[in-house]
Amino acid sequence: NKVLIAKNEMAAINDMYSRMINRCFEKCVESFHDGELGLGESACIDRCVQKYGQCQVKVGEVMQKLQDKMAAQMNAQQGGAMPAR
Repeated sequence: NKVLIAKNEMAAINDMYSRMINRCFEKCVESFHDGELGLGESACIDRCVQKYGQCQVKVGEVMQKLQDKMAAQMNAQQGGAMPAR
């Protein structure tokens, strides 16, 4: 079911992107007086997006390690040995 997996991945990416936009907008945009972002708002958004992305990468790494550990434990319980990453 590669199509289902791809759909789930796209939904997760869309959700992460939506959360990032909402969080950074709430944190950085102070007023609606101008039609464009101010210099401070632009810098804040750049930093916010960068940090959000870094956090997502870190969370992904931790989750992958946890998943690998759980798979190794399940494999060991079933009598096989799976090489650790």
